[in-house]
Amino acid sequence: MSNKQTLVDVINLNAEASCLSTKRWLKALRGGKESELHKLLDAYVAHDLKINLGIVGSTLAEIEYLNPECITLINSHPQNFEILIRPFIHSLSILWSNDTFSYNYKLGKTYIESKLENCINWYLPPEFAMS
Repeated sequence: MSNKQTLVDVINLNAEASCLSTKRWLKALRGGKESELHKLLDAYVAHDLKINLGIVGSTLAEIEYLNPECITLINSHPQNFEILIRPFIHSLSILWSNDTFSYNYKLGKTYIESKLENCINWYLPPEFAMS
């Protein structure tokens, strides 16, 4: 048995709670394979690095619509991208009922698993999701 440890990046990709403006986020998405987002993701492939990637469902929907090449890249390299389950929207879910929280979680999980292939059964909640 090997005691080798691997350092991986864990990235929470959440455009709606990002410190980036909408204008800046949309700029990062534009350009297909030449976009900033695609180039960032492709760097993990080029350098054979592993990443645990959690994309909020609504952010993934924007990527699907504006830059599906990123989804293709992620799905083509499961050895580099391990997908964490996220809710569909990032919010102050502590203010929600249990049913609303559960719906947001299930909607995110279902959508993410329908678009991304190397999903693991780990949930990365919004900061206020735990009570």
